Amino acid sequence: MLEYVCSTLLVFHTLLVTGQRFLEPQTNTFNSSFKLSAEQITKAKLSSELANNIEVALNYERSNWAFGSIAEDSFYTVPENFTASTPPGTLLKVEPLTNTTFYTLAPNLALSRILFTTETYNKTVVPASAYILWPFSPNLQSGSNKAKTVVFAHGASGEFGDCTPSHMRGLLYQFQATYALALAGFAVVAPDYQGLGINYTFGFDNTTGQSGGTRTPVYHPLIGNPSLANDLFYSREAALQAFPSRLSDRFVIMGHSEGGGAAWAAAERQVTNPVPGYLGTIAGSPAANFSAVVDFALSLGATEIPGVNLLAWAAQGMFPDFRLSDVLTPLGVARLELQAEIAGCQGVTTVISGDSTTQSPLLRDGWHDNFYLQSYLRLSSVGGQSVAGPVFVIQGTLDQSVPELVTTATVNATCSAHPESVLEYLVVNGTTHVPTLYATQREWLGWINARFDGVPVDSSGGCQTTVRQPFWPIDHYQAETNWFLELALDAYQTA
Repeated sequence: MLEYVCSTLLVFHTLLVTGQRFLEPQTNTFNSSFKLSAEQITKAKLSSELANNIEVALNYERSNWAFGSIAEDSFYTVPENFTASTPPGTLLKVEPLTNTTFYTLAPNLALSRILFTTETYNKTVVPASAYILWPFSPNLQSGSNKAKTVVFAHGASGEFGDCTPSHMRGLLYQFQATYALALAGFAVVAPDYQGLGINYTFGFDNTTGQSGGTRTPVYHPLIGNPSLANDLFYSREAALQAFPSRLSDRFVIMGHSEGGGAAWAAAERQVTNPVPGYLGTIAGSPAANFSAVVDFALSLGATEIPGVNLLAWAAQGMFPDFRLSDVLTPLGVARLELQAEIAGCQGVTTVISGDSTTQSPLLRDGWHDNFYLQSYLRLSSVGGQSVAGPVFVIQGTLDQSVPELVTTATVNATCSAHPESVLEYLVVNGTTHVPTLYATQREWLGWINARFDGVPVDSSGGCQTTVRQPFWPIDHYQAETNWFLELALDAYQTA
């Protein structure tokens, strides 16, 4: 009888949802139909194959926007209460309960979004955005009704405004980190980073400090670790202003890839600019010293290094006299300007950098010797400095984005110069860039809980290194992510 009732209810639910209509297959570009113009194709010298591939990748990215472009979402409009005198860490706007219908969140998670102010490397105050991911059953800070808070720094999502995680259906890191944290009971404060989400500010009247109405671009400081560290601390400060009764006053910082470098920079910043409540930092697969990553690639004979063009775009924000043509060929400039025009993110970058139909280089000979690009890399890199511990660094040995040799050298440089550092280094044998987060989830969740529980870290030996071996031979394991999240439009997709 129970089986019959359940079956009847299932059929009724299916009929109710589908409404007796004909179902249609759903592609992964279901919500966008962008086509490059003939002028765009000609200017960027795109083959028919590359033009097609850019369109497919871009339409996939756009189909994963929750509310359309940031230009169409009023949340990302800079409010009038932002002026030249607004200090960093100021809360500008709150969306307490974001409509999660068009996100692909794990069930029983809730979402908020905020706008706040942060500070660039050049000490300019700019607006930025962030999201807060809320657990259903919070892991409460001892003696309070406030959720333990993790400030999360995401990996590279792209260089342009629409590459912002807070308007992506899966918030970019989904089950890799942010969902896992929230499902474990933590409130997750996650800045989009300056230049993503809000990619402009206004000119100001020097007398009144009020907006002069002229838009000034805000460049995302790609791998610009000290700037991104500011975003971590100031987003948390603003989130506390928005939700003082729900967020704990103590917090752990965690980041991966670009965010791992940002988290490392936050640990260095905490030494000279301490923020109360800080409990420690996790830096996963950290792009802490990207200058060393570039040098490593060059030592292997690489000439065209993916992502250098985006670094050049970012360098414009730090050095107004720098020009893209200083390091990019005319073709490289044309393709980067096209990518900026269409706001292509990581998927589009992958397609352009992996193009085999173009034989002409995108980077000029001697690009690596350019003063501005070298300066940008040097000023953006961290490591070798004192850190506010405890710091937990996690690195896979098969990481092709941030080589294990580079991370190990950065750890060793830090520990040699500052042997008093409380730094744990976990080397994971056989894992690649993002999958390292999955392989070590039990350990980093446990490490975060231990910090909130006041468990002392063994600091007697200073820096400590552990090598984690797989339980089975490595070839028994799924090596890479071979799936993606997509919004379900019909009941049969989640049956």
